[in-house]
Amino acid sequence: MKRKIFLTLAALCCVAATFAQVHIIPRPASIKEGKGAFTLNARTPIVAAGELQNPARLFAQAAARLTKGEMPVVADPAKQAVVL
Repeated sequence: MKRKIFLTLAALCCVAATFAQVHIIPRPASIKEGKGAFTLNARTPIVAAGELQNPARLFAQAAARLTKGEMPVVADPAKQAVVL
């Protein structure tokens, strides 16, 4: 009986995790959630134009330790990029 209760609760937790919202601060204007994973590394470009270039550079510098190198800041859209 305890096993059935445990398995039921485990299944409910899995279902709840599937429907969980993405929590990011600051909250993005839009999110497109898909299958798979998106990994940041030193080759991941940050797309930023105009007044967003300086904050993008600050982010790239701050993340450099985690990404094992500074991410490039570019003005033109790119695939597999962080877009500000």
